[in-house]
Amino acid sequence: MSGTGFWVELHAAERRLGGGFLLTRRHVLTAFHCLRGSVAQGEPVDVVLADGTRLAGRVSRCDPSADLALVTVLDPHRGSVRIPAAGTARSGDAWHGPYRPARTEAQLLGTVDHPALDYESASGEQIQAIQLRTHPDGLGDYSGYSGGPVVKGAPDDPAPEILGILLEQLPDRFTPGRAAGVLFAATIAEAFRRFDVLEVEYLMDRLRPADPLSGDHERAADRTPRAARVLVGQVLVMIDAWAGRASVDASLVSELKFDIEKAVERQLGGDPV
Repeated sequence: MSGTGFWVELHAAERRLGGGFLLTRRHVLTAFHCLRGSVAQGEPVDVVLADGTRLAGRVSRCDPSADLALVTVLDPHRGSVRIPAAGTARSGDAWHGPYRPARTEAQLLGTVDHPALDYESASGEQIQAIQLRTHPDGLGDYSGYSGGPVVKGAPDDPAPEILGILLEQLPDRFTPGRAAGVLFAATIAEAFRRFDVLEVEYLMDRLRPADPLSGDHERAADRTPRAARVLVGQVLVMIDAWAGRASVDASLVSELKFDIEKAVERQLGGDPV
């Protein structure tokens, strides 16, 4: 599967809800409005990978004010999905959206207008967003692309970076009924801020040794046991800091620490962290 094979489509009762993408191996990030009126927090959804593999999932967290939601993948899955690193946009960067609501729909392409601005979402909440320009501007309604990832570079880029998640389209205020080719995406930093568990999971994914089944051998030399233990120590300190300022529920702190220590112990061959 290509580097952009990390996008998914969410279904409930055999009905398409919208797009999303694996930001970690266990969590799918999507737009909350893709679920609204169909699936509530705690309810099951099907996560359909880019290659058609269907996995069981559950809506685990919702932040309606920021129009973001997390789906936890319940099925264990290993294989060819390689999750790109998170990146930061710059004005003028090329971007593309690998998720399409149907094979007959065009793939989104364009450039970054503004890399990080304070944007008032549909709920009235201020979020950090990327303003995107589509090229060519002429598709009209982009609503079906909501929840999909914004990826830096061209579709064939060998080292893609995730920049954000598509949320909404700017309406053309001068010609009612015709939509403008300007889109807004929440930054990955905004997703991390809204869902602290993502940052922990993301760091864990970065320090895992290369998986021979996934073909992910890049930076394997950097993932040494010593480096992993140092990073784990930093993560545990970060969790304590989050707990101190009530960013993480106290009931989750011990669970997070236990999961991290056990995961690293397994990855490093049973050695204590």
